[in-house]
Amino acid sequence: MGTFAIGTDAFVVSGILPAIAADLRVGLDAAGQVATAYALTYALGALLLAALTVKLPREQTVTAALGLFALSNALCALAPLYVFLIAAHVLTCTLLLTALAAFGASMRQSPSEAAAS
Repeated sequence: MGTFAIGTDAFVVSGILPAIAADLRVGLDAAGQVATAYALTYALGALLLAALTVKLPREQTVTAALGLFALSNALCALAPLYVFLIAAHVLTCTLLLTALAAFGASMRQSPSEAAAS
């Protein structure tokens, strides 16, 4: 499910680049930077967020991150400015990575470790 969410969020932008460019009054190349910002966030953030979330309570972290992920997607849809769209899309990726890191860490815990967290 996480891979589907990342893929959808990353690649759906490619099909709507002309609409993004027209709506935000930027060039097509600038609109393409939305996908680049997401990909860079994913590449740089995956390991970092896994390390940063290792001590957080798993269930609450996943729930909060996914809830905020949904809200940040709404921010992307409502972005009035190009820079706001880039920031919201980076936030979306960061929140999804946080949820996936916390979920992945919980899958690696032994039952006694999971009960303690």
